[in-house]
Amino acid sequence: MRTRHVHPRPADPTSTSRRTMFVVLLLCVALGSVLAPGLEPANAIGRTSPAATLPSQDDGSSITWSVRPSPTDADPERPNFGYDIAPGVTVTDSIRVRNYSEETLRLDLYASDAITTSTGALDLLPAGEEPTGVGAWISLDSSELAIAPLEFVDVDFTLTVPADAEPGDHTGGIVTSHRTPGVDDGGDTVILDRRLGNRVHVRVDGPLRPALQISDAEVSYTGSFNPVGTGSMHVTYTVTNTGNVRLGAEQTVTTNGRLFFPGRTVTPEPMGELLPGNSLTFDVDVGEVWPIGRTTATIELTPIPTRDGDVFDADTPVESASVTAPTMPWTLLASLAVLVGVAVLWRRHRRRRERREAALVDAAVREALADTPNASDGSDGSDGSEQDGSEHDEPQHENGDRDRAPDGTGAGVGGAHRSGERRGPPAPRGNEQ
Repeated sequence: MRTRHVHPRPADPTSTSRRTMFVVLLLCVALGSVLAPGLEPANAIGRTSPAATLPSQDDGSSITWSVRPSPTDADPERPNFGYDIAPGVTVTDSIRVRNYSEETLRLDLYASDAITTSTGALDLLPAGEEPTGVGAWISLDSSELAIAPLEFVDVDFTLTVPADAEPGDHTGGIVTSHRTPGVDDGGDTVILDRRLGNRVHVRVDGPLRPALQISDAEVSYTGSFNPVGTGSMHVTYTVTNTGNVRLGAEQTVTTNGRLFFPGRTVTPEPMGELLPGNSLTFDVDVGEVWPIGRTTATIELTPIPTRDGDVFDADTPVESASVTAPTMPWTLLASLAVLVGVAVLWRRHRRRRERREAALVDAAVREALADTPNASDGSDGSDGSEQDGSEHDEPQHENGDRDRAPDGTGAGVGGAHRSGERRGPPAPRGNEQ
């Protein structure tokens, strides 16, 4: 281990203020309070490793350090470690840890494998979990550091790629860890572990295969209270890097339309870097979706490289998946049901009213008929003097002949009538002078 001295730098008044240190301390305690005593949280590592600052003493002093690759003649400002290497080959390099504090800094140093968190950030395995990838390929000259105030150390390490390593990208990191005891709000003792590391990217020689897979796609629809309005679809899906290279992706989610109801397309933020074998879950909302009965949401991912200089072939597969959900216009259907119900009730009411009116008319007609005199009671204008069976003299024609009966029988009109018969009117007289 090589030790070098650096010139003191002016202290940052902001970083040493009591208020800032108090806030940082509260954050550290809150982080440790969610962990059981003796467990350490994993912190994300960036593409570059800025200085980490921790409150240290009750007097307000702070601990600040940084981690980055040691400068080389070829690349004095490299932000992280990157190697293109064949299986079975070993490389040697070194990492620089700088102490900006005015007190001795004690750190643990180890290598680990990288993972993609649920938020898409790059993180390292917890300290107690054994690495199986790049973390296991790295051997450090030192695992514990004691760095004097305002000094730095360069720690050498070797990286040996196994002979049977899979082609493609492998990612890990070298981590510095500062562990201090603390007390949470409940009075329990916890271990506060602040980790700061630097990425180590290894690309093993061999064919590269960029590939993404969509799984667990689900969709739900929320309608509008407006009977003729649109709703929204919530689409959830998981993306897994099934290839052997680090990948990002352009994303689109499209819903189908029908007839005069157009579909919708949304473009979420591009997917960040996803390591091989890792997965991310996405939630996408699509607005202004028409309730056309059933709607299909189609998810498309176009892989994009995240490593500088990588170019994918034009035939790199675009991953897609579709999922369908009912998009019923429930508000419109409910409104129509209410209208139909009102129409049925109105029609029933109208029929009952018509029946009542018809019954009233029939009653009025019957009553009117009952009050009208009957034609058969003799009220036809006759004087009533004619009796059944009575005989009347009929006038004679001058020729002495009686008028013949209409039936030609010769029976005179003066003949006797049967009881109950009514005589007709007298026949007209003939040859009257």
